[in-house]
Amino acid sequence: MTKQKLKDAALTLFAAQGYEGTSIAQIVKEVEIRKSSFYAHFESKAALFLAVYKDAVAKELERISGFAAANSSEKPMDQLREIFMVLTDPASGGKETHFLHRILFYPPVELKMEMQSLFTSMEDRSSEYLQQLLKQCVQGNDRKIDEYVAAFYAFVDGLSIEAHLYDEPEHLVRRQAVWHVYQRSLN
Repeated sequence: MTKQKLKDAALTLFAAQGYEGTSIAQIVKEVEIRKSSFYAHFESKAALFLAVYKDAVAKELERISGFAAANSSEKPMDQLREIFMVLTDPASGGKETHFLHRILFYPPVELKMEMQSLFTSMEDRSSEYLQQLLKQCVQGNDRKIDEYVAAFYAFVDGLSIEAHLYDEPEHLVRRQAVWHVYQRSLN
């Protein structure tokens, strides 16, 4: 119970203030426990951070997997468009997605390698879904599937940054424009 409360408080604080801007003292204050009690659950702030990060990555993968299952009866291009719109909508992912956006662009240097490994594992699994969709969308052009997947992620990442630069109406215009360019490249 306390361990989960620590992770919940840390998620909120890390998303708002980053890793370096968040202290153990702030986290335990939110949970209303003593700092010494923290160490019964986590050996360090880094250990807590990695636990929160693993949970957020797992939740993102669940979100993509859930989307895939819920939309499997739609046409492949429609599924691809919907997953693109979901992943580029900053409001669709919750606290974990906000945390990932901040932390992936500004990772703690000492944890960067481990974070990349965990993220790559998640991306490999979500790429399987994208590859299946793309093979159906670009029939007969399988050699470029990896390029289409890479472009998909590049567009999603770019629009994730733009979500913090532009107001919602402008961001929506940009999302639509990027989708149209991407979709035309598939035909």
